[in-house]
Amino acid sequence: MIDPLTIDVDGFLIDWCGPPLAPPRDLPASCRWLPEPLRDLHRLVSRWPGPRPYFGLLNMRDPEEIEAKGRAVTFMSDPTGDWLWAFDLDDPDVVYDRELYEGWEEVDESLSVFLRHAVVQEAMCVGSARRWGEVPRDRLEDVLAPMTEVAFGAWRWPGPGRRIFMNDGLVAEVLSLEGPGISRPVPGLVEVSIAANTPKGLAYLDAVAEIPGLRRADPPRSLSQTP
Repeated sequence: MIDPLTIDVDGFLIDWCGPPLAPPRDLPASCRWLPEPLRDLHRLVSRWPGPRPYFGLLNMRDPEEIEAKGRAVTFMSDPTGDWLWAFDLDDPDVVYDRELYEGWEEVDESLSVFLRHAVVQEAMCVGSARRWGEVPRDRLEDVLAPMTEVAFGAWRWPGPGRRIFMNDGLVAEVLSLEGPGISRPVPGLVEVSIAANTPKGLAYLDAVAEIPGLRRADPPRSLSQTP
C-alpha cells in the first residue's frame, strides 16, 4: 500500500492541473488560528485561480469563512451539504465527520492524511479522461492493474467499503456494492470510477478484453490553464 504521507501534494496538483498560474495567496492574519496543514493546502490550491477552483466536488470552505462555533470546527462539506467535516479546536490533528442533523464521529485519519485524501479524491473530477460503471468483481484486477491502493482511512461518505488506488497519472475509486451498510446489495459487482491526468491515460483499458459495465464518463470539469 501507498503511505498517504508520502504523497507530495504540490507535485500531485501540478501533475493534474498543469503549471501554477499564480503565486500562493497570502492568508490574512485572522486565519492564523487555523491548523497549519489546512492553511498550507489553501495556499497551494490558490495557485490555480479562476472561475473553476480545484475543489469543485468537495466544498472546501474559504479560510475566511471558517468559524469556531464549538469544539468541532467545520471546514468542508459534500456537494449537497448533507455531510460535514470538522477539525477539533483543542486537538487540530483530529478530524470528525457527520451527516446533517446527526452527531460528530471521529475519522480514522489525521488532518494531514485527510487533506491528502481530499486532494486525491477531487482529482476524479479534474482528470483529462474518465471512466466509470458497475464492474464484475472478477474483472477489478484488470481495471486496477497499473495502480496501488492508498492506505487512507475509511470515509463514511459517499458509502461504506470505499477504497482509493493510484499511480503517477491515475486515480481510481472503488465502492463495494455488497456487505454491511449497503442498502441495496448488488452481489458480484463493484462501482468503479477512474480518472487519468492525460487524454490517453486510460488507453491500457483498451488493450484488455472488454470490461462489462465500464464506460466513458462525461467530459471532466477542467481547470483554466491560461492566465
